[in-house]
Amino acid sequence: MIFSHLVQKSPAKAAAIARLLLVAGLLLLVSGIAWPRLPFLAAHLSQQWFDFWNGFLFGLGLTLELGAVIFLRIVRRHSSQATL
Repeated sequence: MIFSHLVQKSPAKAAAIARLLLVAGLLLLVSGIAWPRLPFLAAHLSQQWFDFWNGFLFGLGLTLELGAVIFLRIVRRHSSQATL
């Protein structure tokens, strides 16, 4: 895993990075929800570009959310094994 060294060296820092990914994913999801309701942003876009950006924001947000949840699970599993 890419972050395995970070998890082993500093689990608290790894958990903070996972929370940062979680917040970034939530911001992208909110912006994906708000995108159709902001006409000044999409006034000059065709319907295809409009749908592309809406789907892109949703997809990236969900990917960051899922990655953060998996990363937090790995951090918690590693920290629980370290205390045994």
